[in-house]
Amino acid sequence: MSAVHAFHDRLDAPITTSDPWAQVRALEELRNAISARQARLVVAADEAQQARDIPRGIQQTVTARKVGADVGLARPASARTGWIQKRSAPAA
Repeated sequence: MSAVHAFHDRLDAPITTSDPWAQVRALEELRNAISARQARLVVAADEAQQARDIPRGIQQTVTARKVGADVGLARPASARTGWIQKRSAPAA
């Protein structure tokens, strides 16, 4: 987590650029890249959970609710929001 703290420290630094819009664009690109990475991680976690659950005869809807709840726990979101994000992740 030290890399995360170092990144937060950089974000808290005083704004000294003559072109703040360049920083806004860069942060927007970073946010988009992070969102794409999160979507790929959710898909990978969902596929791994399905691979564990299918041989045990667990219904896909049960797996989807579990993965959605896990997404909700990993992010500051409800389980319902996590489930919705999980459902939309493969399209991302």
